[in-house]
Amino acid sequence: MNGGYSYMFFKRLSLAVFLLLPLFVFPLTAGAHSHFQSSTPGENEEVNEPVTEVQVSFDGGIGTADMTITNTDTDEEAAIESIDVDNTSMIAILQEPLSNGAYTVEWQNIGDDGHSLDGSFSFQVNAEEETTPEDESIAEENAANENEVKQDRDHEASGPGEDETNTAGTSVLWLSIIIAGLFIVALVIFTVLRKRKS
Repeated sequence: MNGGYSYMFFKRLSLAVFLLLPLFVFPLTAGAHSHFQSSTPGENEEVNEPVTEVQVSFDGGIGTADMTITNTDTDEEAAIESIDVDNTSMIAILQEPLSNGAYTVEWQNIGDDGHSLDGSFSFQVNAEEETTPEDESIAEENAANENEVKQDRDHEASGPGEDETNTAGTSVLWLSIIIAGLFIVALVIFTVLRKRKS
């Protein structure tokens, strides 16, 4: 009788433990998942300096990571050179700084526990664009061309210059010499013809 009672008690105890075990195991398993913690740039942040990388951090370790960064103004994806995983963070290294505009980041990761997690956030880039040496060279060339055009206009507005005055004076002198020479030749011919007639 006691043996049967002990068996029934053990059976009921085992059933109770089996039924109650998930109540303790599932919270522990759920608590082990990695959760989104923060990002750089932050959600809806306006960044006033060049953005060369985007970082997403979690409260637990992550194994693999993926990320896309899309300019919502042009619907173009930013070129990502690499995505590095540093324990609890994923860092997307960009090939070149993001141009000004609105961006949406979509990320995915698989935690150390094998749990998959994904999410997204947005931010705005409004950085002062850097001037490249090529841009500076073009600006200097344009300034030089404008200065040359201005000098030409000033020269035209000031009337004939010294060179033009000298040229005009030389032309008048030569014209006077030619006329005088023709006059002398005509006078000589007239004198000779007159002597022959007499």
